[in-house]
Amino acid sequence: MIPLNTKTFPLTGASLIEASAGTGKTYTIVNLYLRLLLGDECTSLSVDKILVVTFTNAATAELKQRIRQRLQRAYFDFYAHKSDDEFTQYLIERSENIELDCHRLLLAIKQMDDASVFTIHGFCQRMLSLHAFESGAMYEQSLVLDESQWLKLAVEDYWRGHIVQLPRQILNELLCIWQSPQALQSALSSLLYRHVTPLQKADIRASHQCVDEYIRTLQETKRWWLDNNVAQQIVDADLKANTKLGKADYIGKMQAFCLSDESRADFDKDLWQVFSPAKVAGAMKKTSKSLAHLDFSRFETLGYLQQQCHEQLLLAYSLDALGHISRNLANNKQRLQLLSPDDLLSCLHRALTAQAQSGGQADPESQTTAQQSLAKAIQESYPAALIDEFQDTDPIQFDIFRIIYTQQFSDISPCWVAIGDPKQAIYAFRGADIHTYIAAKDLVDVERQFTLGTNWRSQPSLVEGVNTLFTQSEAGFLFKDSIPFQAVASVEQETGLQVLGQSHNSLDVHHLTSENAQPIGWGEAQTAMAQQCAWRIAQFIHQGATGEAKIMQRGIMPGDCCVLVRDRNEADTIKQALAALGVDSMFLARKSVFASQTAVDLYAIVQALANPSNDRYLRAAIASELFCYDAGALDALFSEEWQWQKLVEQFAYWHQLWQRHGLMMALNILMRHFSIAQRLVERYQDGQRRLTDLRHLVELLQVQSQLMSGESQLLHWFQAHLAEPDNDNEGQQIRLETEQNLVQIITQHTSKGLEYPLVFIPFASRCREMKEAIYHSDTDGLVIDFLGAEENLALADQERLAEDIRLLYVALTRAVHYCFIGLWNNSHPQRKKESQLMQTAIGRILFDQGTFISDPVIAQRLDDLSKSIDLGYHGFKAQEAQRNVTELKQLLLTKNTNGLGVNVQKSGVAGENLTDGKNSTDGIKASSDESEKIQHVALQAAQLPKPVTRRWRLTSYSAISSQQHHEFVAPGQDEGADKLDQIASLASTKSEVNDSRTSVVSQAQNVPTDDRIENNDDSLSLLSDTEMSLLGADGEALIEQEVLDQFTFVKGAQAGSFLHGVLESIDFTNPVNLQDVIVEQGTWYGIEEKWFDVVEQWILDVLQAKLTSPIAEGTSDVDELCLGLLSKDQVLVEMEFYLPLVDVKAQTFNHILNLHIPQRQHHYQFEQLNGMLKGFIDLTLQYQGKFYVLDYKSNYLGADFADYHGEAMASAMQEHDYYLQAILYTVALHRWLKNNKSDYAYAEHIGGAFYTFLRGMHSEKPGNGVFYLLPAQALIDDLDALFDGRYQPTPAITSSGTKRSGDDAPSGQGQLDLW
Repeated sequence: MIPLNTKTFPLTGASLIEASAGTGKTYTIVNLYLRLLLGDECTSLSVDKILVVTFTNAATAELKQRIRQRLQRAYFDFYAHKSDDEFTQYLIERSENIELDCHRLLLAIKQMDDASVFTIHGFCQRMLSLHAFESGAMYEQSLVLDESQWLKLAVEDYWRGHIVQLPRQILNELLCIWQSPQALQSALSSLLYRHVTPLQKADIRASHQCVDEYIRTLQETKRWWLDNNVAQQIVDADLKANTKLGKADYIGKMQAFCLSDESRADFDKDLWQVFSPAKVAGAMKKTSKSLAHLDFSRFETLGYLQQQCHEQLLLAYSLDALGHISRNLANNKQRLQLLSPDDLLSCLHRALTAQAQSGGQADPESQTTAQQSLAKAIQESYPAALIDEFQDTDPIQFDIFRIIYTQQFSDISPCWVAIGDPKQAIYAFRGADIHTYIAAKDLVDVERQFTLGTNWRSQPSLVEGVNTLFTQSEAGFLFKDSIPFQAVASVEQETGLQVLGQSHNSLDVHHLTSENAQPIGWGEAQTAMAQQCAWRIAQFIHQGATGEAKIMQRGIMPGDCCVLVRDRNEADTIKQALAALGVDSMFLARKSVFASQTAVDLYAIVQALANPSNDRYLRAAIASELFCYDAGALDALFSEEWQWQKLVEQFAYWHQLWQRHGLMMALNILMRHFSIAQRLVERYQDGQRRLTDLRHLVELLQVQSQLMSGESQLLHWFQAHLAEPDNDNEGQQIRLETEQNLVQIITQHTSKGLEYPLVFIPFASRCREMKEAIYHSDTDGLVIDFLGAEENLALADQERLAEDIRLLYVALTRAVHYCFIGLWNNSHPQRKKESQLMQTAIGRILFDQGTFISDPVIAQRLDDLSKSIDLGYHGFKAQEAQRNVTELKQLLLTKNTNGLGVNVQKSGVAGENLTDGKNSTDGIKASSDESEKIQHVALQAAQLPKPVTRRWRLTSYSAISSQQHHEFVAPGQDEGADKLDQIASLASTKSEVNDSRTSVVSQAQNVPTDDRIENNDDSLSLLSDTEMSLLGADGEALIEQEVLDQFTFVKGAQAGSFLHGVLESIDFTNPVNLQDVIVEQGTWYGIEEKWFDVVEQWILDVLQAKLTSPIAEGTSDVDELCLGLLSKDQVLVEMEFYLPLVDVKAQTFNHILNLHIPQRQHHYQFEQLNGMLKGFIDLTLQYQGKFYVLDYKSNYLGADFADYHGEAMASAMQEHDYYLQAILYTVALHRWLKNNKSDYAYAEHIGGAFYTFLRGMHSEKPGNGVFYLLPAQALIDDLDALFDGRYQPTPAITSSGTKRSGDDAPSGQGQLDLW
């Protein structure tokens, strides 16, 4: 090829430039752009007339920025009539009108925002939009970057319409190939976007006939088995016990299968091989009875027929599915007027080819018109086109530019320049086709093919090393004629890698050798090579910090190092190995942020924010890794009832913020409140990564929340993305977590176009054989063999090897000063003693085909190479790699004790220069306080003589109850379903609600729970005006007049806390401040103002409602008890208690409860308790010499006073375990009275417990909504003794406590009948 001279390069017609790695391709494109703009040996073009196409958004942005900078420098140079740049000075000297050129440059700078620099998809979209009439494109079409949901829908449609309806026996065989629609989609999705020709074809009917023949033969074989009693004969033959045929249970399974109607034997996939004549003969012992009279060859026939029917089904349904799914997908997108990026290419190509074909069939006049429509319009819009990364083109992309630029439509001769490097064609998995590039190259005249021959990136020794590796290779790039390797020149650069004052080898091969002279498996090599690579990196970083290792006269920094890997598995291995040496790193890869643990944790938080009254959601959120709580902190929080109540209130407040100001504000305030950012960075080694992901996710959620109407929709969207993260969605790609100097880990594909001072390729010897037989044919193009014949798999593997060689070339040429190469004699996955090195890129580059590979042969070859190029060779064994790591840790630890500030971390020992008081650039971080000096070198974990158990804890009723096998919500947060749940349920059933226009409030059925509400029409009356707006006009039409009362009052955490706050803040006998208290508490808990008058009348009525109970039978004074009679001296609000606990075991606790309450079995589960039982009693009252505990409940049990009767309240008491609460509160009151009242007697002074269900209380309905219970004295005494460590179990205990008859209570009065 002709060496390219940018000054004389022809700017008309078609040309090809092959630019090897580091040869200044972008600089060349910018200079050609400058010539086109100024009209140097061509017609001058404006920036909107020069088309520049590349293949990624990042490359587009970089290229546009480079052009802008070049134009700005050129403008100043032209204005000054001189330039330091040789090329610009050349243009200045050739300029015929400097003033005009300055004007052109200035105008171009101002118009750069309109410059025609696009990706290939952006170009096609623009053309379809600007030339919609000529292209026949539809108007108002939307571009979707992710069409996975439509593809999934198309696959599911095919599965329902063509697979599910098959006869059972055919379906069973087909399910052996694809078990689900997801499996079918996974198998075929890559083929939908590639122009693949199937090698074989099969008819569906013929495949069904194959299955029928197999089933018929199978049934005959079953009859033969049963008729000849084959099972018994095999058992009687006494075959070898170590074979399947010698096991009676296996024969029994076969007998059962033959007796069944099944066509699939699930107990052994190799069933027919097991009963083949060869296997039967092999299972015979000398003493076995002969089975020669049985014809076992029929099993071989069955195996053949089954294989044949599977092949036919695979072929027939693969082809059928591809066709139907493609059409379904296209129809779905067309119906919704959607276009994917690939559709843009197809649509433009279809329009161009259709016009060209119609023009060829028409008369000359109409032919000219047809061909000049779309192609002419595009060419006139862009007379010049520079196509970057042309080696990654595919047949459609190439054909588009061929049609547009191979003929001239105007006076301006079109210029079409294809720029690329076939040695860097590495994106076949995306559809790039090296064969298309080769075909395109053949269409360009040889005299118009140019090459860039100087590498400006790498050190001369490194360039020479790469040149030698590929020029001496017998294989080359496996396309010797089409992709020849041409050695490139180099330029002198600043001093390269220097270690201890000496130049270091630029190519550094580390050879892992075997202990037993056998090839090494991937598992062993992965660990050892990762350790060796991490050791080398850590060593360089440490030496760089001390000035012993330098590049360009400065110390090596972590950011200078880049590890190239093939996938995330390799990246994780390297990351862990680096972390073991205290070296921080970051992995750059195409991965969705929704695939991270941070996304899962954030979902838990958002779910808790959406449902702040749901105790389970809130606990899950707090226990997530984002809050960084350890087990002790979580236990303290979950056990501290008062703190938990405050937390619930905070989440309720943040829920309101979400509703009013958006999710982002709520999450940001939550994050600041808990110092999540600081905690993540301090707690986790990858804290920066987690924090970046968290902020990214919050942004995505905020954007999505503005597109959706409700919280439940957002949660559903979030959950769907967690289930199926899209790694190809640009908006979801994980972001760079920090600009800090860290070792970078990236994939070899991602590294293309980048450069790094030090490059490490630790797994260069890894081999991945092709599993699909997709290869190129000279006649049919890209071909697929669905059956995977061995010879076709070999052809596909040859193409895989060719791309691996190109990928190795890309990896080697990323290095500027140094390249580490990991090498080992890798073994075949199945044939362990067989070397697979010749199936790898590095193996084919180093050795000729047919070479016998062994460790000595590898060592000799590298030694020979080191004599001609700057190559270092290091042979090591796995144990040596481990020893290197250990010695480096010890070295760094020793340095630390000598004052170098190297700290010890959990993951290993690391060094950091802290003499300047801040992080140095060595990238090895300190563990905690960098100002502290470690006083002891050897840190060892304490050896305890016995296991340590927690000896003291603070617990509560809610903590104990929550360990039982039912959900429990903390007191004050158990007050009914959350309004959001009700709104969501109503919205989902709105169509049903529309049919009902009758009553607003119904007689609700018994609902014995406070967190599930019937979704009936009357629930609408429970919603506020704002909430009703969420339901739309249909919901509003139902409401003629909103009913506001205690039954329609809001439910959830806010309501319960609000009512508690009101009742705790007023004087029952003289509630003069009630209105002010309601306003204050309502503002705090977010209760709408319209409820204030309702609540005022409600509370006044509750104060006068009689707490009628059967205590003190016949005493009318007690029957008159109501809250309004109780003065401040008779009540104690929120009495806090701490009850000592001494060795309380769950088994004994349950025993006492079950002994005294045999009607209800208790199964509480907790650790042995030592410490305190803490709690708050809503109200402790004294009345007529007796003491009572009273608890407020705002649970919703129904929409009528009749719903708050004994049975409904008893159900609520049991569901939420309020019985235990009453018992523990009574124990606390009993203990207090015993210690403070000298004449205390349980029977005389304990009055019992009132549970007031506030919604059901009414001044004219005595006892309604009030549940009363009095625990037996024996129960309280036993629990008191248990808590105090004095309890002694007795064989039989009878309850002699006071038992009240439920018949004595008035109608509607609730009473526990277990005492």
